[in-house]
Amino acid sequence: MKSRGLHIIGDLWGCDLSALPLDESGCLLLRERVSALVAEYSLTELGNTFHFFAPRAVTATVTLSESHLAFHSWPEDGFVSIDLFVCNYTADNTIKARALFSRINAELFKPNSSEVQEIQRFYRDRAIIQTDIGHLNILQERRYGNS
Repeated sequence: MKSRGLHIIGDLWGCDLSALPLDESGCLLLRERVSALVAEYSLTELGNTFHFFAPRAVTATVTLSESHLAFHSWPEDGFVSIDLFVCNYTADNTIKARALFSRINAELFKPNSSEVQEIQRFYRDRAIIQTDIGHLNILQERRYGNS
């Protein structure tokens, strides 16, 4: 099967969240920093939403033409969850995704420990998909007595 993209998911503990904003204007600076990092790795930002929660929490989503970046912080626990997905449809963005993920973690969150999962997203042949759908229909008919 051909890989269609890479999905990187991280749980970060013991984060130094001093780089996160203390107010709405700081949230704008964080947005600019994340956008600059996205551009530095030649990914295409289509839009973003950053929301500040006092005293120092942020939820952010960045829509990329290649897919998305999202992170959520819990400063009271020193915890951040981060999610980066890039498609590899027209180009292999795997190296860019790994580098951006590492850089954001190192510069913005500085975790003491982390658990990171990489999930390869795959393209499935249409015949396989049709077979799966047919199989699912047969299972539903057996389960619910629809013959």
